[in-house]
Amino acid sequence: MVHDQKQVLESKLLESCSVEDELEEKILEAVNLLMTFKEKRDKLQIEHDKFAAMLLPSYLQVIPAFAYTLEVQVISNA
Repeated sequence: MVHDQKQVLESKLLESCSVEDELEEKILEAVNLLMTFKEKRDKLQIEHDKFAAMLLPSYLQVIPAFAYTLEVQVISNA
């Protein structure tokens, strides 16, 4: 009886070790994936900021003209 229990416990121990190894591997993969996504996010943020800096002066020139057009239309419709 003790021998059978020992075999069961040894089997469970081996299974637990195997599960532990699989979980460690999955955690490492998840960490690597997270780092990759963060790098991609950072690169996209830099690219976005560059384009925004390029476009901002154009928008700043258009906005006053657009606001003036709206003001003229509102006054003429009044």
